[in-house]
Amino acid sequence: MKKFYALFVVCLFLAAYGYGQSTITWSGGSSGNWNTGSNWTGGVVPGGLDSVVFASSAAVDLDLDVIEVKSLTITSGATVKLVAIKITGNVMSVTNPLYPALRIDAGSRLIDSVYGGGLNNYFDFKLAENAGAEISGALVFTGSDDSQGSMLWLDEFDPGTVNVNSGGSMVIGENGYSPTTYSGKEAFFVFKNGSLLHFAGASAQGGSDLPNATFEPASTVMISALQTGGIAFNTIDEIGNLTYAFPEQSAAVNLGIPAGVIIKGDLHISNTNNQKLVLLANPSNSIAVPVIEGNLVIEGNSVIEVSEANPGKIINLTVKGDANIGGTAFSLQGSNNSSPTTLILQGNLNHTAGTFGASSTATSGSVHLYTVEMNGNAPQTISSHNGSIDNAANQVTLRLNNAAGVTLNSPLEVGRLSFNSVGKGKLFTTSANVLTINNISENAIVVESPDNAGFVSGPVRRKTITDNPLSIPTGKGSVYRPATIVPTSEDGITVTTYEATYFNTAHASIDQFDHPVLGVSDAEYWEVQRIGAGADAKVELSLNGAVNGASMVHYIIATKFNGAKWVTARPDGGLYLPGDATTGTVSTSVQTSFGYYSFGYVLQSALPTTLANFTARKTAEGEAVLSWKITDISTPESFEVTRSSDGVNFTTIGKVSGSANKRDYTFTDRQLLTGNNHYRLRMLDQDGAVTYSIVATVINGVKGVVLSAPMPSIVADRTRMTVSASVQGRMQLVVTDTYGRVMQQQTAEISKGAQEIWLNATRLASGIYQVTGYMNGEKTSTFRFIKK
Repeated sequence: MKKFYALFVVCLFLAAYGYGQSTITWSGGSSGNWNTGSNWTGGVVPGGLDSVVFASSAAVDLDLDVIEVKSLTITSGATVKLVAIKITGNVMSVTNPLYPALRIDAGSRLIDSVYGGGLNNYFDFKLAENAGAEISGALVFTGSDDSQGSMLWLDEFDPGTVNVNSGGSMVIGENGYSPTTYSGKEAFFVFKNGSLLHFAGASAQGGSDLPNATFEPASTVMISALQTGGIAFNTIDEIGNLTYAFPEQSAAVNLGIPAGVIIKGDLHISNTNNQKLVLLANPSNSIAVPVIEGNLVIEGNSVIEVSEANPGKIINLTVKGDANIGGTAFSLQGSNNSSPTTLILQGNLNHTAGTFGASSTATSGSVHLYTVEMNGNAPQTISSHNGSIDNAANQVTLRLNNAAGVTLNSPLEVGRLSFNSVGKGKLFTTSANVLTINNISENAIVVESPDNAGFVSGPVRRKTITDNPLSIPTGKGSVYRPATIVPTSEDGITVTTYEATYFNTAHASIDQFDHPVLGVSDAEYWEVQRIGAGADAKVELSLNGAVNGASMVHYIIATKFNGAKWVTARPDGGLYLPGDATTGTVSTSVQTSFGYYSFGYVLQSALPTTLANFTARKTAEGEAVLSWKITDISTPESFEVTRSSDGVNFTTIGKVSGSANKRDYTFTDRQLLTGNNHYRLRMLDQDGAVTYSIVATVINGVKGVVLSAPMPSIVADRTRMTVSASVQGRMQLVVTDTYGRVMQQQTAEISKGAQEIWLNATRLASGIYQVTGYMNGEKTSTFRFIKK
């Protein structure tokens, strides 16, 4: 606010209204001096009892210290510029309390300015006691570069009312000042619907205080230039629309919207010249909760931060309309001190351009630092031009708080997903518009509080970098039915993305199944996919009710649709349940490829005996001890132990009876052959099914190493090979293509006896390859395999 000077004296003229008054109209052409009689109708300079009218445009010099008139009217589309030229300052006072002391008709403009003359020069336009104004045109305060500026004053004790009407505007130019505000007084400015308060100046002289005013909902405060200190709201707690377009902004600006302000209309930002604009003032209390009752619109070359709050603050910005986020960059929080910031949206979210996230580098595993909360009462939508509302540390959370649900209209990646809210609600996705949850932290709350009231209805993806179980929060209708993925540890350092979709209906091929499967759930199934390369994994499904057709004579198992039929998905011993169970978990074996999964059931005697492991070792006494373990739902009748010297022709050397409650078995061969002793189990199940084990080898009386062929020989991602060695050492597996070019190499430490090596073929293209084993630099054998 400008300084006061001792020479500033305003004489108020109190007159008997209706006596000796006249209306005097400017007739001096496009320019002239106020104090020249010939410039007025009747040749008389207006005085304190006169009503002055400008019906034509003019630039009028004021060379008196004080000019007092009863009223001033600008009409007929005229533009009148009053130019203060007195070095000691000029005051113009209008006094009429019965009629508008100042009236600017629609299409007309009054410009209040200073010609120059240094910092002692100013121009104050004053409305006297009880004198008001009706502004339907424009009232503009400009000042000059080297002056104290110009402004509008109202009587301090009994101000009148200044109405800025629809279509009317008050403009604060570069060297103008905001209208004065007296503390403790009622609002004496009324900015009506359709009116405008325009801050158009940015110099040190320019004012930026909101006047003590009432802003109707459809009024507008417009900022096209501003000092870095922002707008001073003073006692104002409600305004209409707020628009910002500052094409010459050259540094960061803090707009300074206070904690409790309500913007009854839109907040529209169209230009910050790619400089940062911080929307909210740092709250003095612990929480900031400003509200935008209209839309939030960001566009053009705008860089926006919602907040740069100090430590310990909580920032909640509510938008009751739509959020149309464009511009260059939109950041929820710029401070790096873990101040939680939430954008609460009751309308739709349309991310149309630029980045959307948080520039802050703060992280937390227990607190959602930067959140977009969908908080409507009617269905909402989200769309994003680049498919990302997140930051580099994956700390941006999407929170559902709308029982009516939210629909994704484009693919979207977020850091976290939360249903920890009163309304919860479902997020509806499609195969074209998938939600991806990016945060891979082991110790962070990444997916929070999903249940039957809040889940993703449709496909949803999660990323992981560990072998910890990973729950994917999918469901359909009124039920939350997640799929749990358990990655294998071999690829524990590889970021892997898994996708799951739940279907609360029977699969189209429910009647197509293969032995030993007797039936498949007619109520539900899941589709699980691995997106791109990464870790193999088990799939776990939680039972939520009886499986139709299953009974106590059955086992409930995980089944998989192979493209033609439903088959068991647990050949290596995944989890199972009793056939009459209504709760619990089943799981597949480790999956190298994925697809459709559901609950199936089999006879308890129908599950084949499945080996968990099979090894052979030579003892100090010259004997071979064979050890094997079967899965917990195998039903073995017996095991035939067979032996071969060439790995082709096997002879039975013993038999071990099976037991339904026994999982670990051993057999000792006390009559070893000289050279290679290859062992294989012929496993007979209770239902008559016969399966064979892998081959384990013991070398007796000679030095050597035996490498078995890959199993399987048609490889999806990896295959298993068995090494039997009489000495310790290092084995190198070298993979070559059909032209002999080396495509891959891996090494393994080998101890005496038999052990397994997994050959990783994930990075190999489809084709035919050879793998050759080298033990301590010496070649052992070569096998061919196919990468599908």
